[in-house]
Amino acid sequence: MRTNDFKTMKNGFRKSVRGYALTELLLVLGIIALVLGAIAAIAVTTSAGQTAQNESRLIDSAANKIRTIYSSQPDFSGLNNTVSTQIEAWPTSMVSGPAAIFNSWGGAINVVSPATAVSGQVASRLFSIDSENVSQDSCADLATASTTALGISVAGTPVYERGVPALDPVDSAGAAAACGEGVTIMFTYGKNS
Repeated sequence: MRTNDFKTMKNGFRKSVRGYALTELLLVLGIIALVLGAIAAIAVTTSAGQTAQNESRLIDSAANKIRTIYSSQPDFSGLNNTVSTQIEAWPTSMVSGPAAIFNSWGGAINVVSPATAVSGQVASRLFSIDSENVSQDSCADLATASTTALGISVAGTPVYERGVPALDPVDSAGAAAACGEGVTIMFTYGKNS
């Protein structure tokens, strides 16, 4: 009877070892999946932030070039997408045709003059660069990026206006609240910005 007891015990032991190994394997695979998921989430967030920072630099650079070209003019009269592409304010990778400018998210960029008055400026001495269809994960980063703009609005909501105590410095909470998928962010520049 001892032989049977030994065989029973031996067979029972093997089954439990196999089951335990499978449980361990599933646990390890679960942990690996969690780690890879966390790494992917961090990479996406970092990528969105970097895209927004790069986009803000491109917009600010274009605005600076426009201001330099128009420095001898009393205002920004006649400024639009066509003029901004003719003076090569934008990198060629963002331009498609004589008046079509696109951002990193595939949305249109529109150069508008005169812009809505901000910071006590006369509207004709202002222009705006409107970046359309901004992705939600990049929206707040783009809206709060450091630029030389006089004003910034997200989906029509002002989040920064130079010299206005409630909006200077930029209202980060307001920017985050106004952000959504596919919104337009408007950067307003002027003769004195």
